[in-house]
Amino acid sequence: MLINQAKLQHYNEHGWVILEDIIPSDLLSIAKEKGQKLRRWIQENNLQGTPAPYGANEHWNGIGCAMMYEKELEKCYLAPFMKEIAVTLLNTPTPYLFNDQIVYKMGDDPDFFFEPHYDNQYGPNINNEIHTVNCSWILDDHTIENGCMWIDNQPIIVSEGSIVCIRGDTIHQSSANLTGVPRGLYACVYTEKPIELDNFYGQLFT
Repeated sequence: MLINQAKLQHYNEHGWVILEDIIPSDLLSIAKEKGQKLRRWIQENNLQGTPAPYGANEHWNGIGCAMMYEKELEKCYLAPFMKEIAVTLLNTPTPYLFNDQIVYKMGDDPDFFFEPHYDNQYGPNINNEIHTVNCSWILDDHTIENGCMWIDNQPIIVSEGSIVCIRGDTIHQSSANLTGVPRGLYACVYTEKPIELDNFYGQLFT
């Protein structure tokens, strides 16, 4: 069992939970390599603000529906252990796909940070009618200096290979990475029911 009763209770009561050192090393390597590649592609080609075929309508610092750009990321987003996590946290045997998003703060952009927000505020699920979970892969050690997440007014200091699972109605934020060293996160989002939003997924997690 990947998520014990104590972890599940923490998620249900607080809207988030940390699963320490849970990502297989081969999949972690794929996410790190492809994540940095995609982020550099955005930067080097000045794509911010240009039309995007997948995810958000325009390219930005993050890369939504990342496996559509880098097919090898399917091994990560669609991994069997991720389905087990989604089934457990969403409390449904039939979770759905929604988004897999690379968020790599390369350490050279002081304006790349996130104000307090909850994931469901973006799109048609703003009223939290559908249970969603963002299973954020920690691709590098997260520290206060490199822009870790904050939840419940506390910094989420966590090592690479772990996953921070955040319910879609849970407020969180993060600051900029000021270290000059890349710090990555791969947000794998699943839902209890399909969410219809152009350019995002909505199919059953099979």
